[in-house]
Amino acid sequence: VQDPAPEAPGATEASAPAEEPTFVPLAPDSAGRAYEASGPSTIITFADLDPVLLDRHATRPEGQDVLTRLLNGAILRSLAVEAGVEITPEVVDARIAELDQKLAEQGLEGGLARQLVENDVDPDIFRDSMVLSLMQEELVRLSLGLPVGERPGVGPQNAWMDEILASRETELVIDPLPTDPEATVARSNEVVITLGTFQEHLRDELPRPFVEQAITQLVLQKRLFEEA
Repeated sequence: VQDPAPEAPGATEASAPAEEPTFVPLAPDSAGRAYEASGPSTIITFADLDPVLLDRHATRPEGQDVLTRLLNGAILRSLAVEAGVEITPEVVDARIAELDQKLAEQGLEGGLARQLVENDVDPDIFRDSMVLSLMQEELVRLSLGLPVGERPGVGPQNAWMDEILASRETELVIDPLPTDPEATVARSNEVVITLGTFQEHLRDELPRPFVEQAITQLVLQKRLFEEA
């Protein structure tokens, strides 16, 4: 959420050219701002937002999807370290360029960048997902003994991941949900996900309408308290 400049007063032929709109970036701890041209703005911080998102979504399917992806990603990173697998930025760039080219060949205007915007996907989250995908691909290649550069198919990769998950002792600690940011909310063998890590991913990966609804309601609540 950004803070636009107030609208310029009605222009006349004699008036000076309207100034270009300006945007004031949010502070690092701010989740949203409700702007008022004639008064103070209302700021919603992550400290305001996170408890609401956790309370509403942490144990529901949309929240559990985020937690499961987070845990599986942490498992992949742990296995990659054990196997000495490292995915360099250059490898990620090459695969993204390859995907972009395929989309262009399919006639999708704007390629990958356009698809990310239309599907409301954060580029940084997409890039991290690509890193995890490449990690899994390389781990499966090593497991199958395939030559360097050969890519295992989706089927073998899914079967490998299912086998890995089935071989581990996994536990979700969400009933009741802890309140300490350092408390564990999920573990799989040596891999641990804390509440603090979960809530950071929850705010970034929940569908946007859930987050916008929470921010809007928090703004209304703050204003009601201020007017009381």
